[in-house]
Amino acid sequence: MPRKGRSLEKLVAFFEKTLGPQGIKVKSPDYIKGRISKSPREVDISLRSHTGSSEILVIIECRDRKGTEDVTWIEQLASKRKDVGAHKAVAVSSTGFSSGAINMAKAEDIELRTLEEVNPNEILLWFGFKELTVLNYHINFKHVSIRLSVPKSVSVKVSPEVHSSLSPVFDINAPIFVRKKDGNKVSFLDIWKMVPNSIYDDITLGQSKTKKIIRLNFNNEEERFQILTVTGLIDISRFIIHAEIWIQIKKRPLTTVRFYRDGDKILIQTAEFQFEHQNVPYSLELHKLVKSGQQVITIRRKDTNK
Repeated sequence: MPRKGRSLEKLVAFFEKTLGPQGIKVKSPDYIKGRISKSPREVDISLRSHTGSSEILVIIECRDRKGTEDVTWIEQLASKRKDVGAHKAVAVSSTGFSSGAINMAKAEDIELRTLEEVNPNEILLWFGFKELTVLNYHINFKHVSIRLSVPKSVSVKVSPEVHSSLSPVFDINAPIFVRKKDGNKVSFLDIWKMVPNSIYDDITLGQSKTKKIIRLNFNNEEERFQILTVTGLIDISRFIIHAEIWIQIKKRPLTTVRFYRDGDKILIQTAEFQFEHQNVPYSLELHKLVKSGQQVITIRRKDTNK
């Protein structure tokens, strides 16, 4: 390897020691045939890994000189990344970067690092999870009709307790219904949870609210719910729900990557994402057991640690 300074040698040794167990191939220098130039292009360090059948290539160029690096070097690196088809390009300097270089790097999506700033956690992000896509399923109940299992000619009046939860606004959390098979009180929201997510199957991700009419039929009398009237409990045969439904897309960046070790041996890799659901903070963690390759997902509330 051509000698370009002690910093580059230390960086290559660091990569080889740290990334080898992760299945990432480190090569320095590397000569990659340009897709545009059709000629070999030298890069200081190349990192390769696989996601499924696709190879991920990261190229790293290093400078160990006096003074900050200028915009010209970043322009050259951006051109080289395009030619060799690298997914990521990283510029590592022992002395820092000029403001012009920093601005150009942002425009060209090039990582700028000093030797001290490079760490194995960050490097793994170049090959793995960058963000978590969270799909939030929303529904806005506009109108709910209840069909009772009585002849249409029969007049029914609900109990005062039920009436107070229905008027002037329907309280979907009020336990005004009774599950017939066990006599337990439930709310409309409890009943709604029985509805499968298939009602969202024809909804395009991120599109505006869609109006729908959802019918919940209870043909099996044993599976019905009841409502209290002035004359007693009466079976409900159907709910007719007019609603607006939509699916909201939110991106959540990767928060941290952690390693659990036994000496120098990595046992578990963990990637953590943080998100909120109904204003409650959660942490979603992806754990990979290195020896078996098994992957485990855990979700816990951040405010209670449960």
